[in-house]
Amino acid sequence: MRLTIRVIDAISKDPVPYAEVYINGRRYITSPNGVLFLSLPAGAYSIRVRHPDYEGYNTFKVFEEGTYELVIPLMPKFRILR
Repeated sequence: MRLTIRVIDAISKDPVPYAEVYINGRRYITSPNGVLFLSLPAGAYSIRVRHPDYEGYNTFKVFEEGTYELVIPLMPKFRILR
């Protein structure tokens, strides 16, 4: 199974570079363009995405053999400016 993960800002739709993507606990990092390319066996996967400037994202997906693209929108963390 081939999987492309694109991590984007949920508001601006811009790519989120260097997001941490955990697939069944294994850590990967997106490219400067917010993209991660993987080849994995078909099966069930827990997917968590983290970035210090964004709220976390968690999902569970089941993939059969094939090619998939998963677009993950992250909500920016809003900070109070003083």
